[in-house]
Amino acid sequence: MLLLNYLFNMKTKLEINITKEDIEKGIRRNHTTCPIAIATKRAFKRKRMVSVDRFNLRFTADRAKEVILLPLKAKNFISKFDNGEKVKPFKFVITYGK
Repeated sequence: MLLLNYLFNMKTKLEINITKEDIEKGIRRNHTTCPIAIATKRAFKRKRMVSVDRFNLRFTADRAKEVILLPLKAKNFISKFDNGEKVKPFKFVITYGK
């Protein structure tokens, strides 16, 4: 039983890789089509609802809604991207699940 609890309560790490293409496709000040949202949808490899604001990444995962605080480099990216400043591809890791 302890093994089952361990398996079902594991957190999952996922690398989000924002590419040049994500930046080119991204729409400024749009929470579902910004480069981070595009890259997050791709990283899950299954269709998910994803939205991003200046501080959080929100998505649905297996019927559960998750809200994850974005790392500082992602927050800085959003601010620059939304203000029309030049941004570069980057990566960050999220941890989600129970």
